[in-house]
Amino acid sequence: MSEQTHAIYRKIEHFLTENNLSPNPTNYSVAFAHLQKHSAKLSSAINSHLKKHGKLNETFTQQIFSEFIQQPDYNNETIYPALQTLLTEVYSVVEKSHLDNVSYIKTLNAASMKLDDSQQETNIQMLVGLLKKSTDSMRNSQEKLSQRLQKAEQESEQLQRQLHQVAKAAMFDDLTGLLNRAGLRTKLEEYANASGVPLEESLYSIIVFDLDKFKSINDTYGHPFGDRVLSNTGSVITKHIRGTDLAVRFGGEEFIVVLPDTDLQSAYQIAEKIRCAISNVCWINRRTNEKLSAITISAGIAQSQLNSDLTLDDVIQVADDALYRAKNNGRNCCYMLHHGQSSGGVHE
Repeated sequence: MSEQTHAIYRKIEHFLTENNLSPNPTNYSVAFAHLQKHSAKLSSAINSHLKKHGKLNETFTQQIFSEFIQQPDYNNETIYPALQTLLTEVYSVVEKSHLDNVSYIKTLNAASMKLDDSQQETNIQMLVGLLKKSTDSMRNSQEKLSQRLQKAEQESEQLQRQLHQVAKAAMFDDLTGLLNRAGLRTKLEEYANASGVPLEESLYSIIVFDLDKFKSINDTYGHPFGDRVLSNTGSVITKHIRGTDLAVRFGGEEFIVVLPDTDLQSAYQIAEKIRCAISNVCWINRRTNEKLSAITISAGIAQSQLNSDLTLDDVIQVADDALYRAKNNGRNCCYMLHHGQSSGGVHE
């Protein structure tokens, strides 16, 4: 077993002992996720509880386990049972090793007392035989523990890879490869943790895109073609934004781009580049080889305001209202709107 794995198990044991928690699978899971920093929300909840109460308790760790680890989805059906089995097996092996250690220490103490009381050769031979037998048994127990922990390390690495794949799938839209709403929330949390400042307390802009007359595209050319248009739109958006920007398929034919540290005019320029790139795509009807009319997109742009109570949802709403204006202005255009100019509206 690697030194890294040994170190992790030592940290978990120390964490459980420090908080007077029993070494059961649930507490092992919570401790492991916290110490390995698998979830910012989980660690935040634990740190808040420790700050307020000083120690954790069994009720709280069960609550944390249910809320952050045992998820009612693919994790619950596939990964969680495997993790639960793994933790139970490791716990039983560790517990047996602990009992073997206790038994071995008792044997050594008893042998030491008998050795003090007797100098007869036959008694010494008997004690040596007892010690050899106990030592062999202890060595066998430790070898089994080492083998099981090594196997557990391999199995946990496989489960971690599966969890990573599941987490990634839950964050991204299958069709476009862009973030979905849940993915946006996760990325915003990561942004706040990395910068030390929540996005809503900094300067940023929002672009809301919506494909023009998309229902007509689906009705005329079919949903498979519509899916190709959506996928292409995601690719064009990704190509024209920076690594720090967040592109999201917000639902249907609507897309959102979050641009940190970007003012309204700069966001407008990015939106215009994306709009032009999409309208310049040449679409061909494969059945008739006919060149189709340009497929276009409209955009609404809004900017946050420092030292205000505007939330991200508020800025998105302003950008959505700007999109409504763009639709009313004939589509295939971008429209900027400041907070306070927003009047609301419904677009297609």
